[in-house]
Amino acid sequence: MKYTFNDGGRSEHYKGRTGDCVTRAIAIATRMPYDVVYNALFDIAKSWKGNTKKAIRIRATASPRKGTNRNVSVKFLNDVLGLVEVREKHKINDTLFYKGTYIVKVRRHFIAIIDGVVHDTWDSRKTTGRFTPDEFDNPMPQWKTVTRYWKIK
Repeated sequence: MKYTFNDGGRSEHYKGRTGDCVTRAIAIATRMPYDVVYNALFDIAKSWKGNTKKAIRIRATASPRKGTNRNVSVKFLNDVLGLVEVREKHKINDTLFYKGTYIVKVRRHFIAIIDGVVHDTWDSRKTTGRFTPDEFDNPMPQWKTVTRYWKIK
């Protein structure tokens, strides 16, 4: 599995770095303009219904710049784009992801994978390292585990 730098068109609208992985992954995988995805996620979060603590928190932190609530991103992917969510665990280097376009969720991050190539602003394929008793001084990075994914048609 390879990696290529891709900001999904964010640099055309904003400067600096931010935690907008959901917006970026959707824009890259669907080839939608970054600002369209950004505004759609913002509108869904701002108009989130309910008076629970979670609903109030979603509305209060509606901007996708510092992260998007999982419920908002799933609603956008499933309801607005009409994609089917698959909840299966796979390693990110699984052969499943070598053909086609996917939006995958790993722990606390969304990534776009197109024909086996990770498109992101940083190389997010592996963890920082796990210690084993034999290799305490030299930890080996592990492939990240995908917890759910959406295949783009």
